[in-house]
Amino acid sequence: MQRTKTKTWAFLGGFAALMLLFTFLDLPISKALFDQSSPFGNLFAGLAELPCTLVGVFSCAALAVTRPRENKALAALNIAGFGVLMALFALMAGVMPTGYLPLPKAFMLTGVVYAAAAVLLTVRISRTQAAALRRAATLGLLLVLAAMVVINVVKVFWGRPRMRSMADPDSQFTLWFIPQGFTADEECKSFPSGHSANAACILWITLLPTFLPRLRTKKAFAVLNCVAFGWMILSMLSRVIMGAHFATDVTMGASITVCCFYLLKRVFYKEQAALFGPEKS
Repeated sequence: MQRTKTKTWAFLGGFAALMLLFTFLDLPISKALFDQSSPFGNLFAGLAELPCTLVGVFSCAALAVTRPRENKALAALNIAGFGVLMALFALMAGVMPTGYLPLPKAFMLTGVVYAAAAVLLTVRISRTQAAALRRAATLGLLLVLAAMVVINVVKVFWGRPRMRSMADPDSQFTLWFIPQGFTADEECKSFPSGHSANAACILWITLLPTFLPRLRTKKAFAVLNCVAFGWMILSMLSRVIMGAHFATDVTMGASITVCCFYLLKRVFYKEQAALFGPEKS
């Protein structure tokens, strides 16, 4: 328990320090990095959010496959409800990258591939790890929905202009902690970053060892964490480069999802309540 509290306070302290630092460096960082022609920035603009939609697809497939079977009506309702949600997430996974990258329309069909792969994988895993799979999937779906809802609600009421929309950044720049009011203009939805929040959903992969016994090693857990945080950092950096967000925007966006993950993990995995992994006995 003490180790959990230490890591929690370390995360909160790090978050506060970054937000304080970036409060003063927001505009200088964006001026130095802004480059809408950046291949890296454009690539991650299209791919950064995939973890969110793919976790949604997999989680819905798992919840449908591991449905309670005692009540046929309830089982059918589970299949229908989670099936529709899975289809929506799969559609998003196929369509969203095409809004940022010069991809053929046929790329949208990758959503079908994602959904089919998720069903096949969850059916196989559920044969031996149904309960563990369902618990991780429930957390995954709640994480994705929380990230989407919280971020988009805050965006609408904060109204912070994006760097790329400013003709004169020195005079038009606004501090992150001063809301500019309600807006429907996409160019005034800089704070917080939706891409960063959705990218941070990749933290869910650190739960893979809970239903994939082969991954229950320190090395595997370390690799999963490195992949997750590496993806988050690259996604956050790309949004600043593209002028879509400031450093405070991406820090807040990712941190909201990290906090949601932490809170959900405490609820679903009380015996593994630490933010960055299972406790040592």
